[in-house]
Amino acid sequence: MIFFIKKLDPNGKKTSYFDSFEDIAEAVEYIEAEGSIPIEVKPIPKIFSPFLAVFLKPKIKKETIVELLENFYLIIKSGIPIQTAIEDMIKENKNPYIKKMLKDISITLQKGHSFSTALEKYKKYFTNFIVSLIKIGEQTGNLEITLKNGAEFLKKIEDLKKRFKQAMIYPTFAFIAIIVAMLVWLLYVLPKIITFFKEMDVELPTLTVMVMNFSEFMQNYFFYIVIVFFIIIFIVTVSLKNEKFKRFFDKAILKTPLINKFVIYFNSAYFAEYVRLTVSSGLPLLEGLKTLKENTLNLVFKEAVEKIIYDIQKGLSISEAVKDVKLYPLYMERMIAIGEDTGTLENQLNLIGEYYHSKIDYMAQNISKVIEPALLIILAVFIAVIMLSIFGPLYTMIGRIQ
Repeated sequence: MIFFIKKLDPNGKKTSYFDSFEDIAEAVEYIEAEGSIPIEVKPIPKIFSPFLAVFLKPKIKKETIVELLENFYLIIKSGIPIQTAIEDMIKENKNPYIKKMLKDISITLQKGHSFSTALEKYKKYFTNFIVSLIKIGEQTGNLEITLKNGAEFLKKIEDLKKRFKQAMIYPTFAFIAIIVAMLVWLLYVLPKIITFFKEMDVELPTLTVMVMNFSEFMQNYFFYIVIVFFIIIFIVTVSLKNEKFKRFFDKAILKTPLINKFVIYFNSAYFAEYVRLTVSSGLPLLEGLKTLKENTLNLVFKEAVEKIIYDIQKGLSISEAVKDVKLYPLYMERMIAIGEDTGTLENQLNLIGEYYHSKIDYMAQNISKVIEPALLIILAVFIAVIMLSIFGPLYTMIGRIQ
């Protein structure tokens, strides 16, 4: 719920603002915990909540969450009282959303609740997986190691996502650059040249006529083409929320050359990292896999993880379940099987994660070498068509002069 709050801060200054809390009691408790006096705490009508929620939506990056986990790890390791350390973190942090989160965690700890309970409210930032691991760490007395592993895990996952996005940047910009170059020629350069040919009353070859007609079509309907383009993007974006269309789209991606490798390598590394940390932290395997399923975006891989969970529940080993879905690379199947046979599953999963992480990294760095030939062919064909359409009439003009 969103509330309009008026309070008297510790310096005696009245301040008014909007903030979100689960209920009035939580809002009042939070205000009093920071040393302020609540003057008015009034819930906002639901009709206005969606508009205010846009401005109150927390701006918290995963890097910040990783940093918080690392700080909590150092606090536990050094033996500093966690309450004192959190108060220092609140003073040092400039992000108002993080300040609020830390203050709320501090209040929950003051009530005598566990650290995992304090993070439960913010599991959409820390993820269910990390909160579950921290709970296991508290129960086994390995909270320090769990926090360290959790931070490293999130860092690896975010690095994988960054590499994947970086790999897609070059092809996208290169393709846009070629489209813009083509449009400049079709909409500005070519029309002037063709107008010149018409004024000279030159007989135009078939190719030139075709290019001229296409150029005129682009000039006359460019605005409508742009509108249709954005409508298509909007329809696709909305349709991706439909499960059937999303499944069709994700299957199409897995059949798209080059991109499919990125998706397969990314999900293979993603699977390995999740299962490795699940095994090393003592979290029940099925619980870790269920969390993996919830966080997998590609529906094809999401359904594959669901099938793996079902097969393991039937009594199959991880390697057998992975092999049964026929989606992950053969290398991954073999490495997991070796890990199960030799009792080194955690180590094998780590090797799988590192292997596919390096594959994504290599492809991201060398994607230009793969994309450039295709882009050059497209550009060469376009230039060849344009040049032939121009040289034909020029040749006719030269023949006349002679």
